[in-house]
Amino acid sequence: GGEDSLGVECPSWPYFVSTDGLHPDRVSQAGRATVMGKLHGNATAARYGYVGDWAVDLGSGWNRDCNRTLSPHCEAVGAHVLSIPRDEYLHDCCTHPTLSLVAHLKDIRTSGLCELLRDLVGGALPHVNNLARYRACRHENEEPTADTSCLAQCFHIVPDVFYLHLHTTAGVARLRTGPVNSGLGPAFNASEAHDPATAYGRYNLCVCEPKKWAASAPGRGFCPLVAPSNPDYVNQATISLCRNLAGVAEIDPKVCEFCQALPASPLS
Repeated sequence: GGEDSLGVECPSWPYFVSTDGLHPDRVSQAGRATVMGKLHGNATAARYGYVGDWAVDLGSGWNRDCNRTLSPHCEAVGAHVLSIPRDEYLHDCCTHPTLSLVAHLKDIRTSGLCELLRDLVGGALPHVNNLARYRACRHENEEPTADTSCLAQCFHIVPDVFYLHLHTTAGVARLRTGPVNSGLGPAFNASEAHDPATAYGRYNLCVCEPKKWAASAPGRGFCPLVAPSNPDYVNQATISLCRNLAGVAEIDPKVCEFCQALPASPLS
């Protein structure tokens, strides 16, 4: 079957996309998005269904899920889910001249940008356990940890992996925020405040951004008015993310009014 061919081409595939070592159950499809993450993991296999990241601690140490072979009494907390385009390759959100969300924004009426943003955002939410407990991270340097009880959905403007991926993070044990740009919320790095290549230190493009960012980064600072668990969130988040993207690209955010014509998300 498919798993057998995966074993030949990529013997380590279970580590990345499986919770039981047998099936690729950490990968699902959501419209135009492919989502990596799973609401419930398999505790008996000492693995949990979320995606590891060097900056995220889900309970047993950096770059690992809660792994009971390493920490017998650990309990995984929070969620870290990745969404990527399903039917096209994009290099990143904001820097590539043709293979980026910014390139799609410049041709918003025909590029399918609105649908892609909607599905990247909405496809991740069903894989966040206890979604109703989280509000959106909206303050500068607020990270999506258990202490803040907020959820962040962000792209790195200058990514560490050259394949567009949206981070959806909430309730994790800890997050690294230095010495390099490694936070997953609306973070600000003052050392890059004068560098346009890093969006003047605001190094994540997020669904929800601090209002004050609009003063120094015109066009940014939009945020949905409702919580992530609200049925209206996905469509509001789509428009908000589009507007913040326009701010990064120094494009009039009014172009994102086109996304208001989207039908309600089939994923909400």
